[in-house]
Amino acid sequence: MPDLYNAWPDAGQRPKKQNMSGEIRTSGNPTLEDGVFCSDVCYVMEVLGHGYNPDPLRLFIDSLKVILKVVLLHNGNRFPFVPLAHAANMKEIYESMKLLLGKIKYDEFKWKLCGDLKVVALLLGMQLGYTKYCYFLCEWDNRDKKNHYVNKRWPKRTSLMPGEKNVVDFPLVLPEKIYLPPLHIKLSLIKKLCENRPWIRICVE
Repeated sequence: MPDLYNAWPDAGQRPKKQNMSGEIRTSGNPTLEDGVFCSDVCYVMEVLGHGYNPDPLRLFIDSLKVILKVVLLHNGNRFPFVPLAHAANMKEIYESMKLLLGKIKYDEFKWKLCGDLKVVALLLGMQLGYTKYCYFLCEWDNRDKKNHYVNKRWPKRTSLMPGEKNVVDFPLVLPEKIYLPPLHIKLSLIKKLCENRPWIRICVE
């Protein structure tokens, strides 16, 4: 098995335990206090015993309280997930996403992404709360409640320009690289259905 320490550039000294990640950085910056980031994905995939092929891979970003995690998932689950980043004391904000994508060299690999709707909004530089246009695919009007269940076709969103239609920052990824999370969408639809149909909510309870 190849030596995993070769994937640790600029580490300063060899860590006590072998780790599948590429580098460890510790900084006094409040957005990055304890982080582990992969610096050589191709080498790590080689160590794991299968060649690097970006087509079936999906980059998944999620957080648990103050821990932000980034992993590569295999479409079809033929191979286990590959951790690319793990950062403590890092919140789900635009600056954190930009920092993480830079550390794992996303601009070089251009993986397709999946995550919850909050992560998707951050990656595309969209405003998180109190938005009129909250979707990146179409210009669905959140405040036009009388047409929410009437209008089935909304204008397609053609640009993500900061300062226009609830976009506050430049997108970090291309919209066509994002896969929508089906589970989150199903749960949201059920929640909305229960809110508008009291008898369904009673049955669920």
